[in-house]
Amino acid sequence: MFRAEGVASALIMLKSMRLRGNSKLLLCNDRYSDSIDLCKKYELFPTLDDWRGRILLLESSEEKPSPEMYEKMLLALKKYGVFDVVSGVLVGKPMDETYADEYKNLLVKTIASPELPVLFIINIGHAAPRCIIPFGTYATVDADKQLIIFD
Repeated sequence: MFRAEGVASALIMLKSMRLRGNSKLLLCNDRYSDSIDLCKKYELFPTLDDWRGRILLLESSEEKPSPEMYEKMLLALKKYGVFDVVSGVLVGKPMDETYADEYKNLLVKTIASPELPVLFIINIGHAAPRCIIPFGTYATVDADKQLIIFD
């Protein structure tokens, strides 16, 4: 069981109730060659202090990124230090469960931290059925009881 002061998404991050940006821009320069530089310059990606003690929410989206792209994004989060400061990771079920086994293996390999709780195949995001996860609220996650409780 773990508890955190808030849920934050690697795809969309809220800070002080305002949109900070889509972190897919930070994760690679595949679309635009200056994406990473622009995100740093305009502080579109949260700082490590913003991530500290939070629950990281990951989802792969309807784009169904290849395992290679998924790994690239995870490695960017790892390099930035996100996995070192969050209190746990919730991972949404991939749409149509495409690449589910590959994603799971990549999460274990990339995070490589048995102390960090990671829950995979949660019905959030783009896959059906869906539940809503509120950002910025206190939450307690009990993996044994399969409960996520929001204060």
